Amino acid sequence: MSGAYSSLLRLLRGAAGTGGRGGQAEVDYAKSIRAEHVRRAHVNIPKGVNGAYYPSELSLHKQLLLKGIVNTLEGKADPYTPMDDVYEGYQTVCENRGEEPEDESMIRSYIKDLNQDGYILIKEKDKDMFVSAEFQIDRMAKALEEILRHKNNEHNSYT
Repeated sequence: MSGAYSSLLRLLRGAAGTGGRGGQAEVDYAKSIRAEHVRRAHVNIPKGVNGAYYPSELSLHKQLLLKGIVNTLEGKADPYTPMDDVYEGYQTVCENRGEEPEDESMIRSYIKDLNQDGYILIKEKDKDMFVSAEFQIDRMAKALEEILRHKNNEHNSYT
């Protein structure tokens, strides 16, 4: 079973409840599953679904890529952003941190990894790829800032 399907099943089980586990709909004695049940179930899923690492355990360039995605999506009305904008955002983050950016083909590979790990969503339309965040942008931005600040402090203490 692919990661997306297992995540969906985990979410639906949390919303509906199975085997007496008390899903969100069961807790409310609801006769049907509503959007609020799914939202509450999503919050209760440990971050790192699909076996994803916590952001601090990702490679530096995957963290920088996530930061670029978050920066690109912040303040946009559309939840998805084109891959070209993602790559530009990543390059900007790398420049600001003094890191050499990976080439675009490597970033596309990282995008697929981050999607598989449950950090981002991908939508393809007419051979174009669009990227969105799986989790709330502000929470992800805060976590990444802290992680990258910590890595920067570690790097500076060694030099």
